[in-house]
Amino acid sequence: MGKHQRISHHILEELNQTKENLRIVEERENEIALELESIRSERQALERFVTILEDQRTTLHLDIQRFAGLLHPIRRCPLDILGMVFQCLVFVEDANWCKTPTKISHVCRRWRAIAIETPNLW
Repeated sequence: MGKHQRISHHILEELNQTKENLRIVEERENEIALELESIRSERQALERFVTILEDQRTTLHLDIQRFAGLLHPIRRCPLDILGMVFQCLVFVEDANWCKTPTKISHVCRRWRAIAIETPNLW
């Protein structure tokens, strides 16, 4: 084999190796693209799941607040005692925020019912 043939043979081997390397790189590129698509899809699913969990957390937080309101000590106070407290507040001179029974009756349905049922407020 002459020098020219050896060089041609070597170049041909290098070309074949380069083609094989290119095939390997393209194959790996396709694998990576598929992995990225899978990760993107999984991320979207997880983001939807996080949204669902956040909605559940918000609902539970609102439930806790509602139950805390239901368990507040003022709700255990007898109606007649609250009526007496309201009567006292109406006549306290420095309690400007509650000088009228109307303001007391705007706090909640329970207080409105008590205010309406307490004639001395009016």
